[in-house]
This record gives sequence, structure tokens and C-alpha cells, in this order.
Amino acid sequence: SAYGDTQTSYSLNISFPLWAVQQNQPTVSLHYTHDSNGVSNEQVALAGSLGEQNKYGYNMSVTEDSHAGSSGSVSGSWLGSVASVNGSYSAGEGYHSTSMGMSGSLVAHSGGVTLSPYNGDSFALIEAKGAEGAKLRSYNGAAIDASGYALFPTFNPYQINEVAIDPEGSSQNVEFENTAQKVVPRAGAVVRVVFSTHSGTPVL
Repeated sequence: SAYGDTQTSYSLNISFPLWAVQQNQPTVSLHYTHDSNGVSNEQVALAGSLGEQNKYGYNMSVTEDSHAGSSGSVSGSWLGSVASVNGSYSAGEGYHSTSMGMSGSLVAHSGGVTLSPYNGDSFALIEAKGAEGAKLRSYNGAAIDASGYALFPTFNPYQINEVAIDPEGSSQNVEFENTAQKVVPRAGAVVRVVFSTHSGTPVL
């Protein structure tokens, strides 16, 4: 340190799935530290996700510190189609804490108001009339709303970005002319991307 003192610290971190590899599997993390001043810290944590497209997340941990004592925390999150909600509770020697949060984005445009559970500086405003329920690839929880719009977040400005729709979840009476387009946005831009659709009853 700046005062000429020296301290040696040792740490060990282990992380492994709770059971055989599969979707939504929980992960266990073990953490141990010990330093030359005699202070040690042990922590056990369990984290994972639940539901379709991992919409629900959870994290639980217990910590034992030779200096600060015992503590524990539990937290959860939910990723909806219009917002992301999270909450946590923690307690330790002489304290406890609770927190709640909600985040998302809102864009007002000529076709109405569109919400997204994701935040970003640049967006694609997707228009796909009649395709309610169709999902956005790579973004769990994001889907075409009842008005036929969705927000595709996290664009890389001045680069080629692919905007893709997964028709799964939309009506079988809707046909897409294409499900992917490439755009090059400016920084902070909201780019309108129209996907042409046809509604009707398929006949074979």
C-alpha cells in the first residue's frame, strides 16, 4: 500500500451446474478468500432462470465473514414484453435492505406508443401489421404488440445491423414476405423498419 504495508491474499472460486447440462439449469458458485491479516470470507450462491425464454431470474447467496459476520441475500427478476422488473432483499449483522426496480423504453411515433423491456441509445421501430406475438430474435421477451409494432434495441451505430423476426408466436394466417433486414443507423437514431405481411387463410 501507499504506507509501505504488504498484505497477501489467497482466493478460490468454483462454479458448476447443479445437475446435468440442460436449459434453465441453476448454477452454484463457491467463493473463499483469506489474507495475511487473518480475515477470511466464504460465500455460497445459487443462480438460475425459469420459464419460457428465461423470463424469470433468481439469485440467492449466503456469506460468512470473519470481520463483518454473516449475511444473506435473495433477488429475482422478470422480463416482460413492455418492461423489466427486479427486486432484492438482503440482511446481515445489524442491517437489512430491500429494493425494487423497473426499467424499459418508450417511443412515441405516428402509429402510437411502443414499449420495450430493453434500454438503448439506438432503436429500430419494427412495423409488422397483423403479426402480433411474433418474437424478436436474440431478445427474450420482446415481441410484436397488438398494434403491429416492436422495438429492436441495442443498435451499433454506423455499422450494418441485422433486424430479424421469429414468426413463432404469431397467427398462422399471417405470411411474412421476409423476416430479416439490414440497416445502418446513425448514433441515437430510431430507424423505422417495415416488414410486409399478408393476412388470409392458407389453402393447400
